[in-house]
Amino acid sequence: MTKTALITGASTGIGLDLAVLAARDGFDCILVSRSEPRLHELKKVLEKRYRVNVHVFALDLSEHQAVERLTSSIDDAGLKVDFLINNAGFGTAGELLKSMPRPRQKRSA
Repeated sequence: MTKTALITGASTGIGLDLAVLAARDGFDCILVSRSEPRLHELKKVLEKRYRVNVHVFALDLSEHQAVERLTSSIDDAGLKVDFLINNAGFGTAGELLKSMPRPRQKRSA
């Protein structure tokens, strides 16, 4: 029985590369990102090249109810997730110490 990988942030960058690696290794894939056209392009490539099943869910996981919608959609499709590659997110660029919030100063009484 084929195992299924859920990959968030799958339309570009590291997420796309991880989706390719999962499919190459024979895993069916559930791809999630905001960019539906890119997800469908990737779906076509992975299904043709690696002969795996690919399911696409275009969602912005930063939205409040998106995770609940995703889990409901996965359940409704009768899919089972065997492992998660949680790649969705955003960050900042620059020096680490400059990008971190400063600790609050204690006030003396």
